[in-house]
Amino acid sequence: MAITQPTQPSTSAARPVLPAELPPVPLRLQARISLRGLLRQRGGRPYLMYGQGRLGSTLLGTLLSSHPEVAFGNEVLRASVRAPGAYVNGLRSRSAAAHYGCHVKPYHLTDFQGLGDPARWLRRRHEEGWLILHLQRRNTLLHVLSNVTRNQMATSHFRQGDSRRVPRVTVDTADLLAWMARRSAGVEEELAALHGLPVIDVVYEDDLLPGPAAWANVTRRVFAALGVEPCEVGSSLRKINPSRLEDFVDNAEEVRAAVAASGYARCLDQLS
Repeated sequence: MAITQPTQPSTSAARPVLPAELPPVPLRLQARISLRGLLRQRGGRPYLMYGQGRLGSTLLGTLLSSHPEVAFGNEVLRASVRAPGAYVNGLRSRSAAAHYGCHVKPYHLTDFQGLGDPARWLRRRHEEGWLILHLQRRNTLLHVLSNVTRNQMATSHFRQGDSRRVPRVTVDTADLLAWMARRSAGVEEELAALHGLPVIDVVYEDDLLPGPAAWANVTRRVFAALGVEPCEVGSSLRKINPSRLEDFVDNAEEVRAAVAASGYARCLDQLS
């Protein structure tokens, strides 16, 4: 099983705090959920996906929840709560499945929940038995462009049989490079927060993008760590962005030139 311990990198400069994406969870509901997590200790092992957006978390969660004993709650900390640790444990206790999981983005903890030390929060989840999956994506260019096209659409995902295509975009290359730098700095922050913790690395390009054979391998690793037998997995989700810049970026050559002259030239080697 590929469980690694992240090395300690440097952290990035401060940035503006983001507002929560959803209204705060009503206090009474928070209290009921959190109290349930404190009073009801469930069997099974919960799992936590940690990483930025557009890394395949929905796909991975869908694949894992193909198993009758595994559930996926998606991004449960998009709204602020008083005690995010007790809250996710409460959601786990409310789940009918033995193994409950969710996706937590770094800024969910720092910005939405106001936690100054994500590493401490993650260590506490590890001590409580949560399995931590570190979601990653090597190609920073395609990662940022995935966010660009997502912001132009009303949905984050397409499914098989859906005839829609991503909109064509004209990319501001200065903004593009700035966002690529932010994404790279974000990965450093993730590694710092995960330092010393055993994690299962899930790399988008290796474990999700290739399709069913890769899906079977990555879910087999996770199922083994959860202590359940592997099962057949599948999903109707399909990739949104094409691999060729020319198929959705109007100024593709300008983008290629800007990236080639930057520290991210290696990202161009992985394009079709």
